[in-house]
Order: sequence, then structure tokens, then C-alpha cells
Amino acid sequence: MDSAIRDHLPARKALGLAALTVAGAGLEALGALALVPLFARLGGNAGRGADGGRLLEWAATLSLPSVLALFVALVALRAAAAHARQVVALDIEIAVVDGLRLRAFRSLLAADWRALSASRQSEHRALLISGIARVGHAVQEAGSALAAATTLAALGAAALLLSPVAALAGISAGAGAMLLLLPLQRRARHLGLQTGAAYDAIYERLETSLDGLRLVKSFGREDAAATGLANELAQLRQAERAYLSGTAWARTALQLGGAIILGGVVWFAADAQGLALAVVLPLAAILLRSVPLLGALVESLQRWNNAVPAIGAVEGLLARMDAAAETAGADEDIPRLARALALDVVSVTYEGSRPALSGISLTIAAGEMVAVSGPSGAGKSTLADVLGGLLAPDEGALLVDGTPLPPNSRAAWRRRVAYVQQEPVLFPGTIAENLRMAAPDASDEALAAALRDASASFVLDLPGVTGHRLGDGGRQLSGGERQRLALARALLRKPDLLILDEATSALDGDNESAIAGAIARLHGSVTILVISHRGALAALADRQVRIENGQIVARSPARRMPAAGH
Repeated sequence: MDSAIRDHLPARKALGLAALTVAGAGLEALGALALVPLFARLGGNAGRGADGGRLLEWAATLSLPSVLALFVALVALRAAAAHARQVVALDIEIAVVDGLRLRAFRSLLAADWRALSASRQSEHRALLISGIARVGHAVQEAGSALAAATTLAALGAAALLLSPVAALAGISAGAGAMLLLLPLQRRARHLGLQTGAAYDAIYERLETSLDGLRLVKSFGREDAAATGLANELAQLRQAERAYLSGTAWARTALQLGGAIILGGVVWFAADAQGLALAVVLPLAAILLRSVPLLGALVESLQRWNNAVPAIGAVEGLLARMDAAAETAGADEDIPRLARALALDVVSVTYEGSRPALSGISLTIAAGEMVAVSGPSGAGKSTLADVLGGLLAPDEGALLVDGTPLPPNSRAAWRRRVAYVQQEPVLFPGTIAENLRMAAPDASDEALAAALRDASASFVLDLPGVTGHRLGDGGRQLSGGERQRLALARALLRKPDLLILDEATSALDGDNESAIAGAIARLHGSVTILVISHRGALAALADRQVRIENGQIVARSPARRMPAAGH
């Protein structure tokens, strides 16, 4: 079994499932054999064949009520075993699916930012939701295939007890049918690849369309967006229809072939071998039960093969993210920034592109505010990511108070950094829960202080104050209100370094002024890096730095603002 499943398979439950599967199969075989004394007591002993003789002799010693009671008991026990097996199988599927989702999510969280930023997030979402759900279906189908195969084996053993020759003929015919249907298994795996690709495309389409609803509506492209999704759905349904068509064909072929096999084996047992009716009828019942079981086995194997590509995709994601995991270090704090933060000849190159930063050297004094400007793609955000500890430079070093920051201390440094991006991210939950992402133990008084410092006192007028629920990303708030909440969250951390990445570029003048006023009050008490082309925040900076093509091309002083409280 694939390692992605095996690592999350609860061993004790798996053993329990195997035991219940064997017990259910054995009880079904015993139930079939119990038909022999039942039919014998009803007068089905006529025949010249010797097969089943011992069973017939044993049947003669039992009364009809005893035979009926035995038959009912076996059916009841088998039903109880089947029920217990279904519950355990569901527990196993849940354990695998939830374990894989948490494992994959943790791998994404632990991965280096460079690997995360270079990968498609829509692909991650597709794998975490539909891909791992398909892995769960694969686990379910593996269990179903095991149950069908075990029951078929038990029924085959029962048939061998009744008539070895007839049973071998039926078993050979069933094995031949399975071999003939092997191409369908390969086709199911190929269609599984198409299904996975279709789901990836659907998630990407939905993500880009929903994120860009304002543009879609402003350009009048609603119909085009719907048509694009319809085309992606059509690709998915085409793969699903092809898979279902193959499954239906296999089912039809098995039913027809089963009827032929059943007729041939019954004729052979009754006419050529002359077996007693009390043996022929249970043999026929076993064959009748085996045909749908064989069909269930084929369909379970097809569904397993259809889901196998999803298992490979999940394992591929885990392998990529594990390989890109950040270097683990001691979970300890580092000293507060006291003197200066510096980049020493730092270069960063993303795979398949020109250098994002090339030999950058920059020193920012503690408490200083520096504005970095430059055209799009110049390397401004990469510079911020290196200073904030998200990215490790390919060459050079990040120095905190003159000490190079080792790779395994980047996570510790990030706890000293707060980041406010252009599009504020708020999570479902209350305002307090969103703020406490930065400082889980912050008091209500600290929340209120951070809101006032960020010019976000409007929160204090909302129903429930900080307990007010934001809903889907705080969409009921204006862009400026969301941005001021994001700033309050950053300030609650009391950071050594505050990074404002185009934090006011999408805001109106009033909201920009409110945030600029909040930043002006912080001036001198926290080190601030502003990524901005222009605007009120850039005007507050102590120094201006311009980047083009990954290099600093200009450093110009700006008006020095007085420190906070002066």
C-alpha cells in the first residue's frame, strides 16, 4: 500500500477490519453450506454423485428446526459482522483522510517561503480538498475489494467441499473473466489522471474568478467567466462518463458471463456428475452469490485505480514540501534589535528567472524609518521578505546588531517582525481572535491600545466591541477599516521591525492619512520599512532608497521626523 496511506493507517483498526472481513466471509461460506442440510431435509437427496456425501450424512442427523435455527443464526452473525466492519472501515477512512490533510497542511506551513511562493496555491487547495478525498475513496475501495476477494475465496472453499470438479470449473471461468477485464483497470488509472487535472483546473478557475469578481463585473465578463467554468466542468464530466461507461460495460459482461458460467456448472453438476439436488442447489446459490461479488471486486479495483493518481499527487506534494522545509532550530527567542538591521551583499535568485536581488547592502538603524521604492518587479518585496526572515539569501547575510542571522533562527526573528501587506487578510472569527493571532496572550486592554495606536478606534463602536464577528474576511468593513485592523494586529506584537508593503496604495486619502498619522506616532519607537512608490507613508521616512533590477540605484535623505513623544 502507498506510504501516504500506510503512514496514517491505524494499525489496530486495520487488524480489526481484516478480522471482521475474514469472519464475515467465513460466516457467508458456512451459511451456504448450511443450505445442504436444509435442502436435504426438504427432500433433495436424490442423485447418483458421491460429492457432498459427508454433508448429506450429517444432514440426516439434524431436525428441520435445528437446520433452520442454524441458518438464521449464521445470517444474523454475518449481518452483525458486516455492520461492525462498515463502522471500522469508516473510522479507518476518516483517520487516513484527516491525517493526510493535517500532514499536508503542516508540510505547507513548515515549507520555506521560496518554495511556497513559487507553487500554485490553487493546486494545493485542490489536493487538500478533492485530492485527499479521492485518497479516502481509494482506502474505502481497497477495503471493499479485500472483502469481496475474501468472501469469494471462502465461497470457493465451500464450493470445493461440495464438488471439487464443478468448483474448479467455476473458479477458472471467474479468473479468466478477471484477466479479460485487466485493460479496464489500466484505463481507469488513465482516467484518474484526467480527473485530477480537471479538478486542478476547476479550482484554479474558481479561485481566480472569485478573487477577481470586481473586475469580472466591471468588464461585463460574467458570461465569459461562467463559460470558462462550464468548459472545465465538461472536461471533468467527460472523464467521469468515460470511467462510468467502462464500469457499466464490465458489469454487463460479468452478468452475461456469470449467467453462462452458472448454467454450465449447474448442468455439469446435475447431469454429468449426477449430484444430489441438496448439493446442486447450494452450489448454484454459491455461484449466484459469486457473480455479483466478482462484479463488486472488479468495480472496487477500477475505483482504486481511478484514485491512485490522487495518491501519487498527494505524495508528490508532501515530498516537495518536506524537501523545502525550513531548517529547524531551537525554539528560543533572540535579543531585541538594539542597534541596526543590515543586509550584507545579499543576492536572491528565483528558479528560472534573473536575480531578484543582486549584491544589496543596506543598513537600517534601530528606530529608523526607511522607504524603498522602485518599479514593479524591481525586488522590493523580496528585500522585505529577506529583512523579515521569510527568505534566506542565496549569497550574503542578514545581520541583527552585527550578528549574522543563521538559517535556523529565521523563525525566531520572525517573531520580532510584523507585516502589513497591500491587501489586508482577516480570518473568520471575532476581531479579538484576529488581533490575537499576533499575540495570543494579549489582554483586552492591550487590544484596545493597539486599536487606538492604529487609528482603528471605530472597532470600539461595533456591536460586541472586539467580540464582533468579522464573517468572510471582514467584507462588511471598508478597505480602510480592514487595513487599520491589520495594522492594529501588527502593532499588538510590539515588533522590532514593522514592514508596510504598499499598505496604503489601495486606500483613499482619508484612510491613508489615518494610517500615516498612526505611523507618525510610532516614529522612532520601532524600526519601520515602507515599500511604496509614493504617498504619505513614504514622505514620513528618514531615508529614501530606490531599487531597480534588484540593485540599489539611489539613496536620498528625506525630512527627519521627531521621535515619538517629542
